[in-house]
Amino acid sequence: MKNNLDKLMKGKVCMGRYIVGNGSDTWNLADAYAAVVDGDIIEFERDFSFNLSGDSWVIEKNITVCGYVEMNEKWWKNAI
Repeated sequence: MKNNLDKLMKGKVCMGRYIVGNGSDTWNLADAYAAVVDGDIIEFERDFSFNLSGDSWVIEKNITVCGYVEMNEKWWKNAI
């Protein structure tokens, strides 16, 4: 079976998926962003929230960030 999978995946690129949240089995946002490479996904877990330390967060990688995010004047909250 491994040989069939190797044949199927030969030449294909698998993207990474980093689940960001507050649980012990999730990434924190800073570590996930440091680890992602172009093509990877950062996904916010339900009810995850974070505060930006500055006025903005600049994404300088070709990644997908998913999750429905609510924002007010002081915080962002994932509301998936």
